[in-house]
Amino acid sequence: MNTLGKNLSSMLVNMTDLILQETDVLRMKELRKQHKELSKQLQILIDKTVPNDTATYRQATKALLEANEEMNVAKKDLGRVGKVIQKIAKAVDLVGRVLKTVI
Repeated sequence: MNTLGKNLSSMLVNMTDLILQETDVLRMKELRKQHKELSKQLQILIDKTVPNDTATYRQATKALLEANEEMNVAKKDLGRVGKVIQKIAKAVDLVGRVLKTVI
């Protein structure tokens, strides 16, 4: 099915891949700018659509924050990637629970 969500998600993944492959600095800069703007739009869409007054929402938000913090540490210490994977899995599970409350 052709949906906004599916296409947004695919676009962000494809843009990330293209940014990593691009060798021209100016084009890479423009791709990053567009990626940032699309991410911002997606953030606003989620924040305006998903109710934020539930315990599950708060748990998911905390888990995402913790996973992001751990990823930043792991970028400097690849030995922490295993811990990152666990935190990401927890965050994905909790986001799935939030999703169930809105569909």
